[in-house]
Amino acid sequence: MSISHLLKDFEFAGAVGELADDGDPRNSENFEEGYKAGWEDAQRAMENDKSEIGASLARNLQDLTFTYFEAKSAAVAEYEDVLEIILQHALPEIVHGTLGLRLAEELRSLAATGMSSEFALTANEHDLAAINSILPEVQGVSTQAISDSDLPPGTVCWRVGEAEKRIDVTNLSEKIGQAVRGFVLEKKELKHA
Repeated sequence: MSISHLLKDFEFAGAVGELADDGDPRNSENFEEGYKAGWEDAQRAMENDKSEIGASLARNLQDLTFTYFEAKSAAVAEYEDVLEIILQHALPEIVHGTLGLRLAEELRSLAATGMSSEFALTANEHDLAAINSILPEVQGVSTQAISDSDLPPGTVCWRVGEAEKRIDVTNLSEKIGQAVRGFVLEKKELKHA
């Protein structure tokens, strides 16, 4: 015995795959309205996703930036003592070691202008050895080096006729030290701000 009489019949009026068109204009209007509503929902969902992704990206970038500055400030604080030791002990010696080179450069420059080939140098007795060692390297220059105990180490005065110039590497060392200390202080202030 068959139970087909108990089950509902779902057969289409047309062929398989074709929709039955009963000619009712409300069906096509309902389809269009549903399609538009679905499209608008999809666009809103996509815009919401974009907004959420953008906000998340902005938060992550802000966290990364904060972490970078935090790490940089911590590194500066860690190396502050080392920088101070370098500024007090190593930097003056390094800069003082360049005194002869700077003087040689100045003398070469003056000799190239053809002003005069005779120069008079005055320096602290501790600097005379370094100065006398570079003077033979400067071609076309005749120089007389004189010791002056009133000049601080790292300072050289030289004269050509009436013109006089002073090279002070100690001052350069102090300026570098001030710049580095200013940098460290600025980073500390940013950390506490």
